[in-house]
Amino acid sequence: VWGLSWWRDRSGQEALLRHAIHAAISDDDRIVPTGAEGDAASVAVPVVEYTEVGTSAARDWTTEYVAFSQPAGDTGDVKTPEGKRDAKRFFEDVISIESPVHADVLYERFRSAWGIARLGAAIKPEGADERGFYRSGSNKVDSVRIPGRGQNARKLIHVATEEISIAVCRIVQESVTIDDKNLMSQVVELFGGQRVSAESKVLMSSVVDSLIEAGRLHRDQSGDLAAALVV
Repeated sequence: VWGLSWWRDRSGQEALLRHAIHAAISDDDRIVPTGAEGDAASVAVPVVEYTEVGTSAARDWTTEYVAFSQPAGDTGDVKTPEGKRDAKRFFEDVISIESPVHADVLYERFRSAWGIARLGAAIKPEGADERGFYRSGSNKVDSVRIPGRGQNARKLIHVATEEISIAVCRIVQESVTIDDKNLMSQVVELFGGQRVSAESKVLMSSVVDSLIEAGRLHRDQSGDLAAALVV
């Protein structure tokens, strides 16, 4: 800023400085200096452009949730042998496509397809695990299924432990270190949710504890979570 020009033309330099300040405040993209020495060439002010980059675009560990679509005409009366056969085939097809799928989601698919309000115990399939998930042996969980366009948010209690574990590890990796509160919020948002419920907090805490015990995560000196070298 200070140079011989300030001795030779102080008023002109002051005018130039004022223009620079006004330009910065008003977000002008050029400064036009004036003064006793005459008009000088315009001085270009660099224009900084910002481009927002979504993290989801780089998340190759996520995939869009694929929901089973029921063919028309395969919803017979479940009180008849044919209807029971249709129901059994329906459950098998949903489990095959959406495994691991929670019982709440499976039953809601059935009620929606059959147009009924209640699902009798005699119709419900067997084989759910301790968390209420039905699984197909051919479906291996190696990615996180997130809601696609037009799909509802996935409640965390309806997400299998394997998926939650992948989401937790990957978000911690992206963040380098992260506290529990922000981690929970990001995981819930990943599945389309907006609020971390008390039930979600309990589930998330259990998953985090299991990952720490397995050596996939650890806590740093401040208590934040960090990922192991290999996840």
